[in-house]
Amino acid sequence: NRGIQVAAGNYVAFFETDMIADRSWLAEMVKFFQTHPRVGAAHSRVFDLKRKKHIQADGMLLIPHTGWVVMRNYGRTVSQADGSISPCLIGSVGTFVRRSLLKQIGGFDEKIGHKVDDLDLGWRLWLTGYQTVSLPSAITYHWGAKPNSARPISSLKSEIYFHRMPRVFIKNYEARNVFKYLPWLISLNLIRSLKHALSGNLLPLRAFLTSLVWTLSTLPDTLNQRRAIQRNRKISDSFLMKKIMIPGNFFHIWNRYVLNTHKIAETIFS
Repeated sequence: NRGIQVAAGNYVAFFETDMIADRSWLAEMVKFFQTHPRVGAAHSRVFDLKRKKHIQADGMLLIPHTGWVVMRNYGRTVSQADGSISPCLIGSVGTFVRRSLLKQIGGFDEKIGHKVDDLDLGWRLWLTGYQTVSLPSAITYHWGAKPNSARPISSLKSEIYFHRMPRVFIKNYEARNVFKYLPWLISLNLIRSLKHALSGNLLPLRAFLTSLVWTLSTLPDTLNQRRAIQRNRKISDSFLMKKIMIPGNFFHIWNRYVLNTHKIAETIFS
């Protein structure tokens, strides 16, 4: 957020230390934004840094029950991919955002930390009434399946931040959907953690319990944030469901999207 405050231009570009960019990346973004005033943010076409023929993400779609993401065109080559400019949820890899909108929503929620803070930011950008899209002509490369030694935070911290998604749900969903999806989120994350524990890995369960205590302790602040976000929101959850969320019941989504993502990760990006 400090960088957002001192930025002097009309746009802010998100670029991480494990990325490189095509030389036309910024030019493509600026050209697009100048002719699309209702677009608030755009996600680049991200290729894998080690396997440059394969796409990591053309933006993301959100699973409404859990906040887990499905990356558009994941694992596909250019000839296999949908090349359209499509609505999506942005991440922090190769994303371009209007600075005025970032200031309007207060930038990142720094209480969340890493892992899901960019999803929260992308969600809140949509609530302002602006669209966020994928822009396949703007190209970046990201090192995806890297060893833990090359990651910026420990595995425990990564898991703890992953389990802070309840704050995102409470802030951004309409009340009826908080009550509808928050139990799914907590239950499925608990099942995931217990499954790991039974196989001898206690780290996810430890992180789940730590984050649950954190969620309860920060609830007053979360509710204050919620009141401001809901008071200023311009679009409904039903509109968002059609634009950036995957329809269907969770078991359908799991079988069609989540298992397929795991398969691609193991066969292409492992």
